[in-house]
This record gives sequence, C-alpha cells and structure tokens, in this order.
Amino acid sequence: MANEITYASLGDLRVAALLHKELQYLLHDPTDLRTTMSEVPFISRAGSSVMKTGQVQPVYSMSAPGEITGVANTALTDASFNLTVAKYNLQQEVSDLAQITAPEGGLDIAKLASMAAMSVSRTLSSMLTALFPTVTANVTDTGVDLDVDDIYAAQYLLQSALVPGPYYCVLFPEQWNNFQEALRGEAGATQFSPATNEQLAIRGPGFKGTWNGIEFYADSSVNSVNAGADSCGCMYGQGAFAYTEADMMSVEPYLEKFARIPGLKALVEFQRPYVAATGGIGGTALVTHTYPAVALAEDARAVKIVTDR
Repeated sequence: MANEITYASLGDLRVAALLHKELQYLLHDPTDLRTTMSEVPFISRAGSSVMKTGQVQPVYSMSAPGEITGVANTALTDASFNLTVAKYNLQQEVSDLAQITAPEGGLDIAKLASMAAMSVSRTLSSMLTALFPTVTANVTDTGVDLDVDDIYAAQYLLQSALVPGPYYCVLFPEQWNNFQEALRGEAGATQFSPATNEQLAIRGPGFKGTWNGIEFYADSSVNSVNAGADSCGCMYGQGAFAYTEADMMSVEPYLEKFARIPGLKALVEFQRPYVAATGGIGGTALVTHTYPAVALAEDARAVKIVTDR
C-alpha cells in the first residue's frame, strides 16, 4: 500500500502545536500579607505625602494619696509613626499584532491587567518584610536551623510584652521547612496536638496554617541578613505594622483609559505609545500606578527571628 493519509504526512495542513485556552502561571510567590497589618486610610489632598498617626497609652496606675491630700499630675505617654506614600509603577507593552493574534484565554491586554493586581499585593508584602530587620526584640540562632524552641522563645517575648493576639509569624520558605522538620521530632504534649499534624501537611506558598494560636506564612521576600547566611523572619501581633495606599481618584478624570484594581487603590492605565519621529508605534502600554506606604507602627509588638537561610 502507498499514499496513505497519515498525521505525519499532513505537515502542510497541520500546525506544529496547538495553544491551550488555559494559560498556566510559572512558579511564583502569591503571598499577600496585608491582613497581618493594620490599614490606616490615607487622607487625600491634605497637603503632604507623609501621614502622621498619633498613639497614646490609655491606662495608668492610680494612687491613694489620702482622704484630704491632693494628687500630682500623671504624665501622658504618647508616640507616633509616619506613613510616607511613594510612587510605584509597573509597565508592560503589547504590540497590536500580538493582541490581534492572541488566542482566546491567552496572554493579551486583559490578562496582563489582571496580573498587575498580583504585583501590587506582592509589592506591599515585600515592603513589609523589608522592615523585619529593623525590629529590636529578637530570637537569634545565627547559622542554625530554626526549631520549635525558637518559635516558643518569640512567643514568650510577645507575651511578656503584653502584646495581644492574633499573632502572625512570617518566615522564609527554608525557615518554614526547618520548623516542619523540628516538629517531626517533638515529644510530649506537642506531638499529640492536631495542629502539629496540620503543620506537617504540605501546602503551597503563603498561608501555612495555625499552630499554637499563631498564623504562619512562608514568604520568599523575607530578607537575608549576616552577609546572606541567615533569614530574618518575624513574629508579631496586630498593630505592629501599618500600611496605607493613596487613592488616585483626583487623577482619574485626566486619564484617557484605565481600570481600577479590585480591593486596592491602584489602577492600570492604558496608553498608546507615541514616538515624535514616527508617531504611533502600534502598541498598547499597561502602566500600573500605586502609592503605598508601610511602617513599623509599634516596635514592642514584634520579634524578629534570625536563623539559618
């Protein structure tokens, strides 16, 4: 037999590969740590990029001076922290031909705009973890793998400082691996705790679950310290860190086309690039705008955890 019609013989009538409608993401860290911080609403058009938040001690010890004895004034204990918003941008450009030929569900302008939202959340998380090395209280085992004792030590420091819960613990992924490894060898009451079994289960990046009343997160943006030898994670209570985002509503009337990012104050602007010599270049630029700030609001509410990276 000859001249059979086979798949292999139809090279001129087939494509080398067919693009699937579903676009899969490469490995990345989607962790969003905003819920572990206190949000301070930004006051727009107030004359400054710096927003100062006052703090005051509400409880004081009373004295018993005597039935007809006056009492001295008690000094007010107060503090403050600043949130300074700054411009952060992400720009990606798509040619018209790439947009026209994009398959359904593939990488097009709409998909890039949705990906921008993930980048804004990650930026806020990275701004938070960058502050961990500035925390004063610490549990340090330089060059040593993180273990259960380190977590307990950080917890005890927060309890001694009267820090209310909930507690959060953000670790570098390898620190989290070391903590899991340490849990495997725990004896006594801990080994029988249901929460211990939950912590040993495999999960994706981000939230790892709750153990001993502490919410654990693994985040790749946790900084290295000591010339890269260690990671600086952190355990903290609500109110230790604060963030804000400046709203761009006053700018929106002057933008030709844009899309707001749900749940955030950021927006994606769609621009048609123009070159003076040649005019329009046949493409669309997606410029993501956000004006965030993150600050260590109260140092006493946090403990940094420095262990082997």
